[in-house]
Amino acid sequence: MLYHTRWAQTAAEACPHVDPTRLERDPGREAEAEFEFFLSESQQQRLVERARHILAENDPDRRAIGWWLFHRWLDQSASGRAPAGGQQSPGPESPQAAALQPHLTELLPVFRLSPGKLKEWRLNAGHAEEWPGGQRLRIRLVALVLGLAHTMAIEPGSLSSTLVEHLGIDHQVELADLRRTLRESSWMRTSTALRLNAECRHEAVYEVLTEHVARMSEVLRAAREAAARETAVAPLLALPERASDEDVRPAERDRRPEFVVPTTKFRLDETRVRELLMGEQLYRDRSLAIRELYQNALDACRYSNAWRRYLVVLNGGPRDWSWPGKIEFRQWEEDGRYFLSCRDNGVGMGDAELREVFSQAGLRFADQREFAVKRARWAREGIHIYPNSRFGIGVMSYFMLADRIEVTTRRMNPGGRPRPLVRVVIAGPGHLFRVETLTGADDDGREAGTEIKLHLRGGADAPSCVATLRELLGIAEFETTAEYGEEEVERWQPFKFKPRRRHPARENSIEAYGRLQHGVESENGQIVWCEQGGALLVDGIYVRCENQRGVLTAQGGHGDPRGAVINLTGRYSPRLSVDRMSVLQDVSEEAEVLLNEATAKLRRPDSLLDYRWTLDIAKKSPGIADIVAGAAIVEGLPTQVGPYDTTADVAGIIELDPELARDDMVTRDAWRYGAVPEAPPHLLLWRLLALNAELADGNTGRPLTPALPSDNSLIELVRFTQPDGAHRVEAFPPSVWRAAFRLGISPVRAMQRLAQLGYSVAECAILPPPAHIDSADVELIELICTLGWSLRALDWTCRWSRWPSGSPSLASTVRVSCRRAVPTARTSA
Repeated sequence: MLYHTRWAQTAAEACPHVDPTRLERDPGREAEAEFEFFLSESQQQRLVERARHILAENDPDRRAIGWWLFHRWLDQSASGRAPAGGQQSPGPESPQAAALQPHLTELLPVFRLSPGKLKEWRLNAGHAEEWPGGQRLRIRLVALVLGLAHTMAIEPGSLSSTLVEHLGIDHQVELADLRRTLRESSWMRTSTALRLNAECRHEAVYEVLTEHVARMSEVLRAAREAAARETAVAPLLALPERASDEDVRPAERDRRPEFVVPTTKFRLDETRVRELLMGEQLYRDRSLAIRELYQNALDACRYSNAWRRYLVVLNGGPRDWSWPGKIEFRQWEEDGRYFLSCRDNGVGMGDAELREVFSQAGLRFADQREFAVKRARWAREGIHIYPNSRFGIGVMSYFMLADRIEVTTRRMNPGGRPRPLVRVVIAGPGHLFRVETLTGADDDGREAGTEIKLHLRGGADAPSCVATLRELLGIAEFETTAEYGEEEVERWQPFKFKPRRRHPARENSIEAYGRLQHGVESENGQIVWCEQGGALLVDGIYVRCENQRGVLTAQGGHGDPRGAVINLTGRYSPRLSVDRMSVLQDVSEEAEVLLNEATAKLRRPDSLLDYRWTLDIAKKSPGIADIVAGAAIVEGLPTQVGPYDTTADVAGIIELDPELARDDMVTRDAWRYGAVPEAPPHLLLWRLLALNAELADGNTGRPLTPALPSDNSLIELVRFTQPDGAHRVEAFPPSVWRAAFRLGISPVRAMQRLAQLGYSVAECAILPPPAHIDSADVELIELICTLGWSLRALDWTCRWSRWPSGSPSLASTVRVSCRRAVPTARTSA
């Protein structure tokens, strides 16, 4: 009763801020940020999409999916949270309630612990402890009995997601039938087992109940194991050894079963899938197993760091307290055998983590309820942790390198007695293994953390951990070292990038070198400005920069960004491919935020900020060059272009200027014979006025618009007409779309900039452009215009008209009549 009262109370307090029936993303719902983040995770996305496809908001299946997701989120985020009134009791206030409150707050969460965690809960508690009123309570016995009772009660919300996945489809689960099945079910004790008796009216109900019986067996086993070693819980030895689903069966209609058992669904061939997960077909490069070792160690250190910071804050310490995590790689030869070890001082693992997470491919520690509860508590204190583990299959990749794995680990226990040191030896991916507790001389007294030792199959030909980490590890979050035999130890200091050149044979690796300028690290990432090269990192690890827009759009087929190492972490960490080498979503907006924040470093004395450096970036990454040029404009960076001295706040930075400032261009013949760059005359005048400050002061009457590096591409790509000597040139719509596509920006943004540069975009405006376009969009518009047609609406109406005729033409001289179209501060506004 107390458990359900507390649960209902917590749910009621969350409901004013969270509407479980509204699953559409709404950035304005600040109060629901936690719920929004939960829904965005991959495990929930399929259900969210299912609910969205049910159009009627009041549809019972849509509402059921929403409420199920709400309770799952609440289970993670609100477990252990005190009600809004503080540490109040679930019931009328009284001295008895006040006295019981601390004990109940600790005891009630046992209802939702996994069998392994339930077995270890308060493991070191005494035989009995005193509760209010002088009662002595065998707390371990009570907790195990409550866990057993809750499992036998079969709470609908605790059943697996198979149930809710069968809502909103053909032949769906009827919730009324589910409630009837649970109401009429019963447990029956036999000499050897606890048997569930239940009639199921749907295959999904049958499946989830058989799964629940398997969980009941695990709880019974955990209770009996505890009873065998602890006197206080010895009465539980009388429990049955297992649970049985023999009496879980299909209901009958007209003397025929509702469905056939065993049920039919997609199943995985364990052997074949295991071979796939540990083979090079998935990762393509077996050295990536070393990266997986690093990323698992990184998660362990992040977990430990957040946990320790939380305890420091609870004790009144500073929120920015940091913990010295460490990751060590070592590769060596011994008696003709070759080994690779990765050791961290992170959170470590205990018996439950090894059995329930480490040994189960596809299950991440981030999926565990214990972690979700801690994460929610830490977040309320402003301490956030974002696991980089995505798929839970990284451990299987170790077998690409090794035929035997040894794991030695100790679980972290802050403020308490050290947990036991345990070891697991795994002879192969399909082999059974046992968890061995090390005691006496076998326990070397090491701190919490994990060491994974691989017995390398390739011997001396196995990939080098040093070389692999040099290629892939750009920015380490904790001190990291790598050592191969007698070679010098390679070190990565936290948040410090080391310059390096890419090996010609290793295309998928980091290349960023020359002078460096480190931006400030933040929860969501870090920028390191570099003189040469550049890279995109996720959680410090190199990824290919493919299919990106905006500032990450690459020119000339070059994928990596130029001028900056961009490290995305925290909320900015994107979805990745299974081999973790490719980004599966556009992250240009996140990168742009970090780049803009990091320009503060460029505006300092002796920074990398330079005219030539900016133009060099523009050749490959015009979007990044625009951001750098923006910093130069703010600073009024002095620049010399040919014979002209100017400043960036007047002239900006554009590749067109050095061409105009060449010695052979400053002659009448150059203009007469068309040697000038091809551009509208008013833009040529704009650039000449920008380079010659004295001439500009006498001709424009107001400040000029500073040029951006990407303007050069717009001028080169956008075709134009200048009908009958008009002062403004008209941009040709298909070329505007092509320029937008090449620069990775929207047509609207391209049109806005062209208008600032003095173009008329009236013809472009009749084609309401989408937010983003691809090459197919560009080709379609070009085809339509080539055929002489004009699209005038996005709804593809049949109102076609002839496209205005006229071919592009350039005046042979720059005339004063162009001055009205010269880009100035007014036209920019």
